[in-house]
Amino acid sequence: MNEKPRPTLQTIADIAGISKMSVSRCLRNHPNNSVETRERVRKIAEEIGYRPHPLVSSLMQEIRTKRKSTHSGMVLAVLDDFVGPRPDQMAISWKEHMDGIRNRADELGYGVEIIRYKEQSLSEERLVRILWSRNIRGIIIPYHYQLLELQDSHLSCFAAVSLGYTLVTPPLDRVCPDFYGGMTLALDEIRERGYSRVVYVTEHRSLPRNHGKLAASFLFRKSSNRGKMDMKLCTSIEKEGEKILKWIERQQPEVVVSEHHRVYGVLKGAGYSIPRDLAFVQMNWTPAFSPCSGVKNRNHLQGEIAVNLLNSKLTTNDFGIPKDPITHLVKNRWVEGESLPSLVEPTS
Repeated sequence: MNEKPRPTLQTIADIAGISKMSVSRCLRNHPNNSVETRERVRKIAEEIGYRPHPLVSSLMQEIRTKRKSTHSGMVLAVLDDFVGPRPDQMAISWKEHMDGIRNRADELGYGVEIIRYKEQSLSEERLVRILWSRNIRGIIIPYHYQLLELQDSHLSCFAAVSLGYTLVTPPLDRVCPDFYGGMTLALDEIRERGYSRVVYVTEHRSLPRNHGKLAASFLFRKSSNRGKMDMKLCTSIEKEGEKILKWIERQQPEVVVSEHHRVYGVLKGAGYSIPRDLAFVQMNWTPAFSPCSGVKNRNHLQGEIAVNLLNSKLTTNDFGIPKDPITHLVKNRWVEGESLPSLVEPTS
């Protein structure tokens, strides 16, 4: 029995009534083709069972890239929404993410370009044109200062991965710290060291940034610890330092847990001696908090994994919005410091 010939670009072109080159461009989501044409071509390809050869596609993409790029391979874009210099703590986290992105991209032969689109006042349409003109097909959307919503159609031409939860729409494959597990790790350390009165201080604006997972983990432990620890949650708004101090004074905790760098400063500024008067655990720990005990999000590793995911998408022609987006969680690590000494006498 003769096997049915494998569909080719020419097969699609004959059915669609357009050139083979136009079919190739449509399947690569080239913006010079209308959305209607691209969708019609993709539908035909799906109906006849067309599947591009990933290795051939990858080779052709590299050939196209080398025509326009000084890098040995493709260039990945990191879309940055920040305007002006970052505050110290944010700058450290950003550098850790970018170090991971650049290191892994370099190992795989990619270049990396940071595009500060808000600082340049670029519309989404203009940004897409710039990316395409530079032959950039892979995008990493890092943590944004403000929650971000993008139009699905503007990402249909690209392979894209996001870091964290600040990209609200469209849903992409993303890489995130295991915020829920990180809080569990912190509470385990607190309990094992003999503390019983714990407060968690967060801000309203932070809840969507970590998908509410830090608070969810804290509240679940509170509901299930059967009185082993007295646990209180304080959600404030930015610049409510005085209210936070009054609340802590009323609660009389032994330990304060927070992901915000300013909380530690507020406590120190109010005269608290840490850990003599009050123990402290810093979530989202970076080297800037080296005196503190805390939970590290491993930003460098997040960046590396994001590049691995993007590389997989590019080599398999996986462009546009995924039908079933996947969240990849990075396990956090405990960092020992001076702010959470043990209250338990060591056993001989």
